Amino acid sequence: MANVKITDLSSGTVLIGTELFEAVQSAGSVKLSSTQIKTWCSDTPVLAVNGTATNTPATAATLQHTTSGVAAAGIGTRLDFECQTATSNNEIGARIIASATDVSSGTEAFDLLIQLMSGGALPTTVGTFTSAGDLVLTGDTVRLPTERTITNANDPGTKGDICWDSSYIYVCVATDTWKRVGISTW
Repeated sequence: MANVKITDLSSGTVLIGTELFEAVQSAGSVKLSSTQIKTWCSDTPVLAVNGTATNTPATAATLQHTTSGVAAAGIGTRLDFECQTATSNNEIGARIIASATDVSSGTEAFDLLIQLMSGGALPTTVGTFTSAGDLVLTGDTVRLPTERTITNANDPGTKGDICWDSSYIYVCVATDTWKRVGISTW
């Protein structure tokens, strides 16, 4: 089988690895081998980028949302994570959302939201990374499970580091400059 249209394949066609399929991307077309299609449709699909760059990330996929109307704050894209939770019952258990907070030309800004399902309800936002660089958590507990003791006020550290041990909470206020506050039971 040589170059074919996917719509021309009959039910049960066996792909042998030499076929090429055409797919339209960004108003152009690319040829996909049956091996590439089988890789994408396998139990563990792979998005692979082959290039010459060795020190910069490559885009393996783009989620895009355009509108026929006027873009407004709140427009964005999302990636849903869905799985079967009971017989014939698929649920969206988690979402990652990129949501515009400003759509004005030259001042565009986006937040990245993490949503999780709890108690069978629709996924709700549990954390947001804002375009200002803030991390906003909606829960009432932040957990740092590993303790770290700072033995000297000039121990290595980066401004903004926070750690703890059974006696103190430590905050790095400048490079290699720590302050601490004592903690005790009551």
